[in-house]
Formats: sequence, C-alpha cells, structure tokens
Amino acid sequence: MRSMQVRSALRSATLRDGLAAAAALLAAPRTAGACAVCSANANDPASGAFLNGTLFLSLLPVGMFLGILWWIRRRARQLAADEAAGVLRLPAQHKR
Repeated sequence: MRSMQVRSALRSATLRDGLAAAAALLAAPRTAGACAVCSANANDPASGAFLNGTLFLSLLPVGMFLGILWWIRRRARQLAADEAAGVLRLPAQHKR
C-alpha cells in the first residue's frame, strides 16, 4: 500500500516538473528578448562589447583546461623520455 502512495507521489511530481519545464520553454522567447546582445541594435557598440565579453568569459575556462591538459601531456612525455634514457630522478634533499 505504501509503495502505491510513493508511486502516485512520484507521478504527480514528474507531471508537475514536466509542466514547469514546458512553461519555462514557452516563456523562453520573452526572456531571451531581455538579453542585451539578443535584442540590441546590430550597429550598437555596446552590443559588440557584450558579445565580445561573453565570448571571452566563455572561452577562458576552456583555454585554461586545455592548457592544463597540454602541460600534463608534455610532462608525461618528458618523464617517459627521461626514463627511456635512464635518467634517475631522486627526491630533493632539504637542509636542516
């Protein structure tokens, strides 16, 4: 009996969430009209500034992530080459 109540509650929650998502999608065009880049005049300098800022802030984390991946790959290749050449890397000795 309890499982039937849980299933009924889940169905109503799913229906409610689905209706909320549909309402959000239907309201999206009006919300997008409030965007400074979407509705601005194409010749307006502020529109270009908003677009450039958005592109910069969107691409900056991607560039940082790719840079870190590049550094890790380069370091792994360097260590593999050193190992193949027989170079030993000992831990640093700290003076006390």
